[in-house]
Amino acid sequence: MKKLLVALLLGWFLAAANAADLTGTWRIDLARRGGVTQHMFFIFRQTGTTLDGRVVPVGGAELPLLKPHFEGSAAVFSTGWGMSYRVHPEGSKKLQVTISYAWSGKDEAVAIPVPEAETSPPAAIPVPALKTVPSNGLARTPPMGWNSW
Repeated sequence: MKKLLVALLLGWFLAAANAADLTGTWRIDLARRGGVTQHMFFIFRQTGTTLDGRVVPVGGAELPLLKPHFEGSAAVFSTGWGMSYRVHPEGSKKLQVTISYAWSGKDEAVAIPVPEAETSPPAAIPVPALKTVPSNGLARTPPMGWNSW
């Protein structure tokens, strides 16, 4: 029994050690209702069997990987927003991603490598300059009267 346990642990360790390197920036595109495509980014740094990085979902928030570890060749982690992730290599240029939601359901998508600059939000639009607008007589006093809502 002891030899079997050692063999299983050694096999698991070797599978994790031979896992493909996930280091890089990856993007998945999730189709949503109304023809909207949601982009989500994964930024991974892998050293041997240690995985670190962050997830950049819609809105540009950066969420650190929580409890990242390998189960065979698949990286498993969560982000603390009720989502857990399972990521494993699919060939040399893609990752198969499964996102499980705490409130039920899951999404499956293929991640492709992208430049890290793609994770940045678009450049800010400058605020227009202030200018004087001539009075037209409207709204000189606040509206008064009864409003039930």
